[in-house]
Amino acid sequence: SSSTKKQGNRIGIMECFRSGHSQILPLRDRSGRRIIASVLEKALQYDYEVRFKVYQYLLWIASSDIESQRKGVVFVLWGFGASMPLPDREENIKASRMLESFPARIASVHFCCQDGVAIRMIKAVSLLMMGDNNMIRFQCHNTDDQWEARYKLMSYGIPVDLLPFTDTGNVKIKNFVQWTKVRKLIENKKRVDSMELVECPLSTDVVYKIGTGSMAHPGNVKFRDLLEANFMDYHKSTNHAGKQAVVRRIMEEVLQPEGRFLEWDSRGCWIVIRDPGVIRAKISNSILYLKRMTDAKHNVKSNKSSTFIFERQDGRKRKRDGYSEDGCGCG
Repeated sequence: SSSTKKQGNRIGIMECFRSGHSQILPLRDRSGRRIIASVLEKALQYDYEVRFKVYQYLLWIASSDIESQRKGVVFVLWGFGASMPLPDREENIKASRMLESFPARIASVHFCCQDGVAIRMIKAVSLLMMGDNNMIRFQCHNTDDQWEARYKLMSYGIPVDLLPFTDTGNVKIKNFVQWTKVRKLIENKKRVDSMELVECPLSTDVVYKIGTGSMAHPGNVKFRDLLEANFMDYHKSTNHAGKQAVVRRIMEEVLQPEGRFLEWDSRGCWIVIRDPGVIRAKISNSILYLKRMTDAKHNVKSNKSSTFIFERQDGRKRKRDGYSEDGCGCG
C-alpha cells in the first residue's frame, strides 16, 4: 500500500541521515559560509533520491540564519575510495530539478577525488547536471594524495580539521551526535538552564572553547586583531579604571556589528554570554594571555647546534648563504 511505501521511505531517509555520511560542520569557513561535507563512499550506498532529501534537510538547517542566506553554503564531496558509476539520463534530470529546489544558494562545490578517466567523465556529467549558473562554482580537486586535497581545501578557508572523515574513509560522528542533540533542543524550543542556545556561531561572534579548533573562526581572528590594536593602550594605563575603559571599548566593537560572545557548554552546545562582567573578565584574560605569548616570543634564546663546529671546514671564510650570526636566517 501507499502508506507502507511512505513508511519504508521514511525509514530509509532516517537510516541515511543517522549514518552521518553527510554532516554540517560545527564552524564556518573563512568567509562566514556554512559547510556541508559528504563522504561519497558511504553516501552512494543509498538511493540518490534519499541522499538528496538528506541534503535538502541539511541545507534548510544551514540557511536558517541571515548570514547563510546572504553568503550561501559550501559543499565538500569527498570521493576517495568511492566507486562512482555514471548516472543515467533520468537520474540527471531528477537531480537537476532537486538542485533547483534546494532552500539555500550553493556558493561552491568542492569535489575531492583520485584522478582518472572515469572521474573526469563524472565531473563533466556533474557540471551539466548543475547547469550554467552553478557551473562556475564547481571545483574539482583531482589528486592521488588525500593530504594534498586537504591543503587545497585549506586554501579556500575550509577548516579541514573539522571534516567528518578519517584518512581511511571512516566517518567521524562525534560532532554529528552533538549537533543532533542541539537540533532537538532548538526545534523543541527548549533552553538549557534558561540560557540561549546557538547551533553554529556567526562570523562576527567570538567563541571560547578549550582547544585549537576555534582559532581559525573568523570572529576570533578579528578579535585577536582588536586585542593587538588595543594592547599598548591597555598596558600604558596606570590604573584599573583606564584598563577597564580599554576592555569596554573592545567589547563594544565586537557587539556593535551584531556580534556575540559564546562559550562552549559541557553538554555539547554554544551558550550566549549575556553578563557584561563575565565578558569583560574574559577579554582581560585574553589580553593577559596575549602579553604572555608576546613576552615568550621576545625571550626565545637561539642556541647554536652541535653541528656548528663542522661549519667552514673547507677553509672558506665568507658566510654561508641563508645564515646569520643572530639566527634569523636572513644573512
